[in-house]
Amino acid sequence: MTSRLSRLFLLAGLPLLLALVVPAAAGKPLPSRIEPTAGRITGLAFDGSRVVYGVQPNGSGVRTVHVWNVATGTGGVIHRHGGGAGFAVAGSRAAWIARGGSASETDEYLLTTSLPRVRLRQLAVAVRFTDSYSQVEHGRWLSGLVGSGNVIAVSSWTTASDGAVSSARLSLVGETRLRPIVVGQNAIVAESADAGRIAVVRSTAIWPGQFRLTGGPGSVGVYSTGGKLVSEVNRGTAKEAALSGNSLAVLTTANTIELYNATTGAFVRSWPVPAGAAHLDLQSGIAVYAVYPRSSPARKLHVLRLSTGKDVVIATGEAPYPYAQGDDAQIDELGLVYAQNIRTHGKLVFLPMARVLAKLHG
Repeated sequence: MTSRLSRLFLLAGLPLLLALVVPAAAGKPLPSRIEPTAGRITGLAFDGSRVVYGVQPNGSGVRTVHVWNVATGTGGVIHRHGGGAGFAVAGSRAAWIARGGSASETDEYLLTTSLPRVRLRQLAVAVRFTDSYSQVEHGRWLSGLVGSGNVIAVSSWTTASDGAVSSARLSLVGETRLRPIVVGQNAIVAESADAGRIAVVRSTAIWPGQFRLTGGPGSVGVYSTGGKLVSEVNRGTAKEAALSGNSLAVLTTANTIELYNATTGAFVRSWPVPAGAAHLDLQSGIAVYAVYPRSSPARKLHVLRLSTGKDVVIATGEAPYPYAQGDDAQIDELGLVYAQNIRTHGKLVFLPMARVLAKLHG
């Protein structure tokens, strides 16, 4: 198996000859931008001015990983051999989980690189097997890849054939290695990172799924990069969480978004959201989430202003496929980036923060 994996994921640096680090001119608003893709978008991560995202070409098993700079409109391919099970970007660093294998075996690889000059490193491998009778996957998992500022983190664990979890840990993703900071089941699964903190949704029950590990609702723990538990909120109904400064938003099983103080854990208030809400993100008092109807590939992308409770649909259309693998929209200080798939192709859309605010004021 080792030789096959080595051939499939040979880590050869791929230089990017594009200027991906030029910031927007001071005081000059950024324009809206659209980046077409030659396949369906499988997920994305957005931090600063960079977006890292995956593309699944139609009829091809070879997924590619790309970077796009919303300030300059430039971008390019940074990996041509897999990607789509999770993405993170933090400043001048990017990471993603590439996935391969077969019907009975899943192989995952955690890759990282600096930007704009690409120098790939493989930091971790996870292999698991699917029981032919029960269809339960058992073995090693990599998931919960998150990034912001100068921090990238990932959760990892092992499941037995009966679903028992062991060797769980939350690790910081460095340039050359992983550094565990929290161990035990409370370390899984990382959901968001911001301002040197990492939010983890601790599921009360965990079992393998086809594309990602899913679990029963639980609490949210906010950790420092030194592994200290800063706060803990929402005991029992949390599905997802998003950090922004001192604000912590939690998507619950009761179809609400709850807002907490990320340092003290104090509850602030909550808002109702439609059933099927997922992929929560938060920035500057604006929550972004998607709603997926049960029997349709359509997606409605919502923005919610926390100060007023105003909630508007900012985009509609097909969701990334398979959208369970990663976020399809994220918001940062510069604005909102979301994926839009149209049949066999897709596009990335960037709306500057001024446009997002105008939608909420309209």
